Amino acid sequence: MSHVISPLMFRNVSASPDDPISTWPYEVYAATLQYGNIFDWRIFANEIRRDPWGEVADLMDSVVHELPNLDASQLFFLILGQARGDEAIFTKSLPGRQKGYEAW
Repeated sequence: MSHVISPLMFRNVSASPDDPISTWPYEVYAATLQYGNIFDWRIFANEIRRDPWGEVADLMDSVVHELPNLDASQLFFLILGQARGDEAIFTKSLPGRQKGYEAW
C-alpha cells in the first residue's frame, strides 16, 4: 500500500513509504514530526483515529513523550488524547512542557 508521505522521512532507515505504516521505525515518526508537513502528518493521524490503541498510536505516544519539543508533538498529543476519548485533553499540558517534568 502506497502512502502519501515524503520519501525524505525515510532517509536514514531501511524502510520505505510503501511498507505498512505499522512497520515504520521510530526514526520515521520523529523525522515526520520534526520535518514533515500536514500531508505527512495526516497519514499518522488517520491511523491513530482508526486504531487509537494500536501499534502506530502507541509508538507515536512514545515519540511525543520522549521528544516533546518536536514541531508537531503538541498536535499529536491532542490527536492521541482525542482519539482515545480523553475529554479533558485540551486542558492538559504536553508532558515535557510542565515545570518539573522528568523524561521517561
